[in-house]
Amino acid sequence: MTTAISVQDMRDQRKLFTLDEARAVLATTEPLGFVPVVPGSGVRFRVEPEWNDRINVMHGTEPLGVSVRLAPSGNLDGPDVAEYSLSKDALLSAIKPFGMSGSYAFKCPPTLLEENLNYWYREGMEKDLQLMVVGHQEIGQAIVKESMVSFSNLSLFDRAVAKLTEQYEADSLYVDVSKLAHSLRRTFLQFVIPAESRRMVDSGTQHDDWWGGVQVQNSLTAESQTRVAGYLFRPICTNGMVDTGPSAGAWSRRAAGSDAEDVYAWAERAVEDALGGLEHTFDLVQATAAHGLEGEMGDVVGDVFDQFRLPARSRSRVIDGLVESDDLSMYAVLNAVTQAANDAENPEEAQVLMSTGGDLAQHSERCDNCHRIMP
Repeated sequence: MTTAISVQDMRDQRKLFTLDEARAVLATTEPLGFVPVVPGSGVRFRVEPEWNDRINVMHGTEPLGVSVRLAPSGNLDGPDVAEYSLSKDALLSAIKPFGMSGSYAFKCPPTLLEENLNYWYREGMEKDLQLMVVGHQEIGQAIVKESMVSFSNLSLFDRAVAKLTEQYEADSLYVDVSKLAHSLRRTFLQFVIPAESRRMVDSGTQHDDWWGGVQVQNSLTAESQTRVAGYLFRPICTNGMVDTGPSAGAWSRRAAGSDAEDVYAWAERAVEDALGGLEHTFDLVQATAAHGLEGEMGDVVGDVFDQFRLPARSRSRVIDGLVESDDLSMYAVLNAVTQAANDAENPEEAQVLMSTGGDLAQHSERCDNCHRIMP
């Protein structure tokens, strides 16, 4: 490679979103509305005959042939009845309270699924729930606990941008397209800041630049913690690494509560902490290039697979990446692991691989006695 990869190169290849483009993705699931679901006579589900014909190729937010009628008065023939189609994700959340698995539900004939839903929601449960809807759509996207408070992705995004623009111009901030994953259940968004960069030396690659950034993770349905961590992006292979060091943070609803404004204020502070840890993380990544693995590459890779419990499909992609490289260092392992995230089958798998890269940067040394990677 004779020249360094530029921001414009990444934009031309649709590898980076502008802030406006990324925010538009998040806006597809907001604003949220909540409709009470009180189990009893005011609830009735209907399942259409061919409801699951496309179930394996449907997106989570796509409506399927299942609907629910809700009447707060308890009278389904009364004037307060409203009917909502359910998305695939909504059905999964609807069956969760009574313990039915998605793999079983997706194979159910319509009459059996309908009977199960109506039994549990009309007679078998006493839990007060709520149906999440997006905007003015009549599509239910999730059924959650009545007490659940949703933290807005748009508010988290705006507060993160507010903190970032204290140091950088808004038009110099971007979002990693390939790692951005968004649904009601899981959102992973990675800000990329080309102005925060480090060129790695003695890595075997010319113009081996890494750009700093920040990852924000959230769940509108509160299925996982809201997290903020540093993020590193390598333009050459568009692999990303999540910083797992001390600057990473998570909001615990159990310990800190569910006040949304408290979360957004915390997120601003967490973004600042993540930015403060980038220089040290760059140093750690650089140090892996000097950690040679001649004669022990196979043992180290096997140790990484076992210690971080990488699934078989991820392992094969890591090995493919190493076969294509002449580098015999921990830096090569880190890159092979994080590059495998580019082809992950789902966002959760990508997160495991990018976080494993972060762990390898933090803990690249091996024990002299057992030779395992030191925690």
